[in-house]
Order: sequence, then C-alpha cells, then structure tokens
Amino acid sequence: MQSSKLKNTFLYILLFSLYLVAAYYSRGVYHYDEHFQIIEFARYKMGDINSESLPWEFTDKIRPWISPFLFYLNLQFCKFFNIYSSESISFLFRAFHAIFGVYVVLHLSKTFNSFFPSMRNLILNRIVFSLSFFFPMLLTRGSSENESALFFWLGFSFFAKSISIKKESIFLIIGVLWGLAFQTRYQIG
Repeated sequence: MQSSKLKNTFLYILLFSLYLVAAYYSRGVYHYDEHFQIIEFARYKMGDINSESLPWEFTDKIRPWISPFLFYLNLQFCKFFNIYSSESISFLFRAFHAIFGVYVVLHLSKTFNSFFPSMRNLILNRIVFSLSFFFPMLLTRGSSENESALFFWLGFSFFAKSISIKKESIFLIIGVLWGLAFQTRYQIG
C-alpha cells in the first residue's frame, strides 16, 4: 500500500511538472478568444485600456464574465507582488489552468478507475487521461472552450461518482460545475 501511494505521489509530481513546463513553453495565443475576449476584457477592468479598444462583443454583452474575471484576479495577484511583465503574467495564468487541468484529469482518472479497478486498467487509464499528447498544450490555455470543458468533465466525474456515493449533496456540486461549464461558453449556444 505504501509503495502504491509513493508511485501515485511520483506520478502527480511528474504530471504537475510536465504541465508547468508546457505552460512555460506555450507562447502566444491558441485561439483569439484567449486574447481579445479574456485578456483585453480583464485589462479594461484594471483600467489599462478604454472600451473603444474592445471588440464588438463587449458593447453587445454577449461574452461570459467568468473567464475575464479569473484573469482579472490573476492580474490583481501579479500587481500585489509587483509583477508587471506580460510574459510572467501570461505564464501564471497558464500555470493556473495547468494545475486546474491536472486536477480535473486526475479526478476523472480516479473516478473511472473506481469502475475498472484492475492494475492494468489503472495504468492504461492514467496514460490515456494524463499523457495524451495534446492535453498538456490544451489544458494550459485560458480559452473559454477549455475552461468550459474542464468544468464539464469535472462535473461528469462527480456525476459518475454519484452512482456509488448516493448522497444528494453531490448533485449541488454537479449542478454548479455544469452551470459553470455553460456560463464560460454560452455564446456558442
């Protein structure tokens, strides 16, 4: 049992390290939403730019507020610690997404492992969920699509877990997570 915990701890440290390296080496934007509908909106909230510089979605109020708010909190954190380099600010935002992404992947992996508990399935499960070639790159990006997917899959893993737990309170968590999944990306609906 101790050896299994040690292996899991090593795996978690390895995954967090891999994702943080991916966050560090991710440059630019993967999708334009990442910049124009999240970073620019947060910079407006900080008072760095005026509303005339924002895209039309701002005046039409069709974009969700959660993603810019998370980046705004990141900007406030950086301002508190006198971090003004745009590279450092972007890295911290990607690192936040990487940590949240790893948490969701591990939670989902653990949930699926409870349904298929053999060691072979555990290893395959962890490899598929954690080390798929595109996960480190995608899960470090702060686009609303990724945030929505993370909230959805975290809610799904709680939903799958609710089958065996039989607690009514878990449905509140599921509802909040799926609500956040909708709120981060409702403009496509």
